[in-house]
Amino acid sequence: MARNGCWFNTKDDKILGVRTSLGLEIKSKTVILTNGTFLNGLIHIGDKNFGGGRAAERSSTGITEDLEALGFVSGRMKTGTPPRVDGRTLDYSKMEEQPGDKDPGGFFLHAHK
Repeated sequence: MARNGCWFNTKDDKILGVRTSLGLEIKSKTVILTNGTFLNGLIHIGDKNFGGGRAAERSSTGITEDLEALGFVSGRMKTGTPPRVDGRTLDYSKMEEQPGDKDPGGFFLHAHK
C-alpha cells in the first residue's frame, strides 16, 4: 500500500486488515509491512531536526505507535549520512590515510568470514 499512515484493525490479537489515513478500510488475513527506514524518520541538519525521509519525502508516523500498542518493541536504526565537507577547505598535509580492511567481510546477518 503506497500510502503513509495506516492503522491496524485487530480483534482477539488477530489482524483483520488496515485502515488508511484517508479512512479506507482494507480487510486482510495478512498484512506485510515494507516500511523501509522512514518510521518516525528524523532529518538532522546542524542543530535543527525535523520529521522526514529522503529529500522532500515525509516520515511515516503513527505506524510505530500502532505496532507498539500491539506489543511489538521498536527501536532506532541510525542510517545517518556522514556530514558533507567541502574538500577545498581541508588541509590534506595534516591528514593521515586510514586504509580500509583488506577483507571487509559481508554486511549481512550470516556473513561468511
